[in-house]
Amino acid sequence: SGLALRAWSFAYLGPGGRTRSAAPPVQRVAAGPYRLLEHPVYVANIAVAFGLVLAAAPPALLVLLLSVGVVGFYAILAVRESTQLVGLPLAEPVQRLGWLQLLRSERSTLACVGLFLGLSFL
Repeated sequence: SGLALRAWSFAYLGPGGRTRSAAPPVQRVAAGPYRLLEHPVYVANIAVAFGLVLAAAPPALLVLLLSVGVVGFYAILAVRESTQLVGLPLAEPVQRLGWLQLLRSERSTLACVGLFLGLSFL
């Protein structure tokens, strides 16, 4: 579910969602999953992290610590980004990314998840 939400989110963010630039955003996306959630990529990342933690089946205390850490990290990012988005104009509808573009865009995420899952079953 986390990977599906990431793909849906990046389909609407387009290539601008994959930037390493520290520059604040200049417009706000309000289509697709952004109609329902303010930060769908962060929600998706939390879902992926929970899935990976559950697949690894560590001790309960480690699950708790990792969960608090991941949710806390994304909560901090969400608050920071929300303050940057206040008052920004809505983005013009863009051409959504197709499935092949999404797979290419998400290849490192998919590879990391696959590698982690593969190693967790050894």
